[in-house]
Amino acid sequence: MVAGRGAPGSMRIPSAIPAASASCKVSPSDSSRNTQPPSSSRPLREFYHSGAFAGIVSSANLYRMPDGTEIVLVRHGESEANVAEIWQGHMESPLSGLGRRQAASAGRALRSFPVAAIYSSPLGRAVETAEIIARETGYAGEIVKLPGLIERHGGILQGHHWPDYAAANPELAERFLSAPDSERWALVGAEDTPSVLRRARGAIEEILRRHDAGEVVVVTTHGGLLKAFLSDTFGREIFENGEPRVPNTSITRILYNASGPKLLELASTGHLERVTTQPTD
Repeated sequence: MVAGRGAPGSMRIPSAIPAASASCKVSPSDSSRNTQPPSSSRPLREFYHSGAFAGIVSSANLYRMPDGTEIVLVRHGESEANVAEIWQGHMESPLSGLGRRQAASAGRALRSFPVAAIYSSPLGRAVETAEIIARETGYAGEIVKLPGLIERHGGILQGHHWPDYAAANPELAERFLSAPDSERWALVGAEDTPSVLRRARGAIEEILRRHDAGEVVVVTTHGGLLKAFLSDTFGREIFENGEPRVPNTSITRILYNASGPKLLELASTGHLERVTTQPTD
């Protein structure tokens, strides 16, 4: 998907939000996930590393093991196609220099997390992001590529510079931008949202089957998939603050336990505040 360079920021939530959809809910009958929420009445956020996303590590904010499986969703770093405003979809495009620095910053923000595994979309920009995060966190295991985590196929838009395409096809562009999600993607022959959601849910469910309560798993994927998945799972209103998409290398944290998925952190970019657009060396 097309994405520009957003200003560092964070869409913070005051407390854990339960899922609006049961599509990815972990069944209480699954003995490997049969855990209970923390007994304290404090917000769930207080049970987690509050300073991680600013890259701060100290004995005062060491990570505490989650009561469930935590999945940390990271959008890939800025790609060369993002810079050029090219619609990517399944098209390959390497990370830009800024994208690699963004990924390194995300990795440093996750250093105090006990990362049990890293999964990635098979597209190179997500894999490179995962490799940089692995390096920065000291994770030495395999990076597992799951086809279900790939970006939405962009149909006839893939490979096109969106401003030029819209200028050359104004009627189609207007219809595309104004159409509801259920109709928009068919106009350009792109993958529809139900298909994106089926494979995204399948990938997350596969990850959950592989991991036990108390484990933290990092997943690198794409903005279009993340926006669709998070809106479906927690409700479209989570993006009502005007943020058009999930920023590059933003960090979203979801806790899965017997009560279902809970949103702990949404598209946090606090770790990017010191990442400059130009190399510092």
